[in-house]
Amino acid sequence: MNGLEIFFNPGSVALIGASNNPKKPPYYLVKNLVDFGYKGKIYPINPNEKKIYNIPAYPSILDVKEEVELAFIVLPSQITPKITEECAKKNVKGIIIGSGRFSEKGIEGKIYIDEVLEIAKENEIRIMGPNSIGVTNPYTNFTTAFIDIPKLKKGNIALITQTGAIGGPLLHWLMPISKTICLGNMSDITISEILEYLEKDEPTHYIGIHCEQIKEPEKFRKIAGRVNKKKPIVILKTGSSKIGSEVAKSHTASLTGRDEIYKSLFQQIGLIRVSTFEEFFDTLKLINKRNYIEKGNLGFVSISGAQCVLACDLCEKYNIPIAKVSKDSSDELKKLGINNLVLLDVGSWQGEMDVEEIYRFMTELAISEPNVNYVIVFLIPTPILFYFDVPSLFSKLQQKYSNKILITCMFGEEEICLKWKKALENIGIITFPSISRALKAVSHFRF
Repeated sequence: MNGLEIFFNPGSVALIGASNNPKKPPYYLVKNLVDFGYKGKIYPINPNEKKIYNIPAYPSILDVKEEVELAFIVLPSQITPKITEECAKKNVKGIIIGSGRFSEKGIEGKIYIDEVLEIAKENEIRIMGPNSIGVTNPYTNFTTAFIDIPKLKKGNIALITQTGAIGGPLLHWLMPISKTICLGNMSDITISEILEYLEKDEPTHYIGIHCEQIKEPEKFRKIAGRVNKKKPIVILKTGSSKIGSEVAKSHTASLTGRDEIYKSLFQQIGLIRVSTFEEFFDTLKLINKRNYIEKGNLGFVSISGAQCVLACDLCEKYNIPIAKVSKDSSDELKKLGINNLVLLDVGSWQGEMDVEEIYRFMTELAISEPNVNYVIVFLIPTPILFYFDVPSLFSKLQQKYSNKILITCMFGEEEICLKWKKALENIGIITFPSISRALKAVSHFRF
């Protein structure tokens, strides 16, 4: 697999530039591996330390007597060529460079990375980066992320990013993943090569890509087009504006190119293109449920008539079919004084049921409809009137109607929203902060 397996499942790793200071990012290189339960050998390299996170440290990688398969370097760019030579002498097969200030900082930086690449080529070493936080693989408990992150859940979505400032924080998103890969400047390993690797990676079923440029567009077209047929790809390509292009060049040395070319390329091979990070994450949230959405009808439950109107407008805009209520359900609704036969507007109810009872009744009515495939429920939590055990209610309904999916949108008391969001997502129910974001994500699966 192009020599890339060593980056995801190394038997040993040298962390060159690791630190004992928890206020510095390199401290987390060792801490995360230990806390994650990585089973391979860990070799912190720092001439000023005896131990790092209770693991013996070495002055140089050459002082390690055992074999080292992978090295992570987070040291100033001017000494990285020397460190690469030491890695070559140690027969390291893969290097991740976390440091910056290479090609993106001018001629001097370009000289340093050119030296690194020459040494690597002579010694058959693959390079990821510079400007990379490397990889995370929850299936082997391996990570080179040098920020404080939680232990990730195993999932089936792989995430490829070009910048560590995105690749790092997204690990806090807590979405179950198969792999994360931060490629940085892509001086050697490119997106196309990673796609070839992920094509054969069993845990990966879906792929998200954030990038500022595509190197070797023709190669990308062939590989991404092939992979996308088996493992759908969502892509966020930034740097489309003139100013954005200049900023991209200054921080990852990316020459972004004309956006019209990328737009045509992505459309040609059928990638799902999004425009913002929120849309990127929202779409990936739903990608596991795409089969329910592609050919299905939407049911919508809301306490707010205004949200129902907005939902109708957005569904028409995005060509999302709304399920019509059956005659039996219509008769039940009329008993409550609800005459809306398109969406279930809880706010129109009359009768003795309290808020929890009416939400239970209306949500089950919607999800039990034969022509409804998925239901979006809009919640407006308040400390007393609109507060009830939403996670328990929706968990029971999701289990009872396991052939359909429940999606929630919440807008209300912030603390309750956060509490419900965490509880719902822990049981596999997708949440959104607004109906507009939910339906925008849904729209990407209406082919």
